[in-house]
Amino acid sequence: RELIGFLNIENRKIIYLDRWNSCKVDSLFYIFNPNIIPPNFKNDKDMRDNDLKFNREAVIKLRCMLLKHKSNKSFPKRVFISRKNASSRRKFNEEDVLKVLNKYNFVEVAPEEYSISDQISLFNGADFIAGGSGAAFTNLLFGKSGGKALVFAKTKLPFSGFSSIADFAGMELSYFIDTSREINDIDNMHASFTITTAEPDSYFSLCFST
Repeated sequence: RELIGFLNIENRKIIYLDRWNSCKVDSLFYIFNPNIIPPNFKNDKDMRDNDLKFNREAVIKLRCMLLKHKSNKSFPKRVFISRKNASSRRKFNEEDVLKVLNKYNFVEVAPEEYSISDQISLFNGADFIAGGSGAAFTNLLFGKSGGKALVFAKTKLPFSGFSSIADFAGMELSYFIDTSREINDIDNMHASFTITTAEPDSYFSLCFST
């Protein structure tokens, strides 16, 4: 409701319907989706880069519209996006990884615990954002131009969703994957995985050594 309110620039009356009720209307208009991001694949090995279609102009326009609604709340400059409240999908050794990131002043945050306004402020104010792959990274739409993001994932996938959104926001995005798996080992993109903590430790040591 908060997000719909932000986008309702003409202050149209909004009528919310109960989930299982029917409603008869004289004329029906529906929202055309200019961006296509398939949520799931029957077989993950069928995934292709060009399955995702973005309208750059539409995404940037949405970013500009919503940035106007960021809150005045202050958030850490280095943020670790926790999946502690998420489902069992894409579970990884988050606590081990967080111990490494804590050495570099990262603060654990669960975006779903905040309002949309606060989430916009959180992502727009962060210099560095890290976390396990998941829908929270669509919030890179609000990221700071020149900021950096790091996504921990199970394996390398031909999925350009988060990287495209980061690019539209002017951010640099990188991936860390479970190196125990082969590049083409896409048996289930939602399965649990393990990140070797020495690798991100070396990465952040290099990033923040100066």
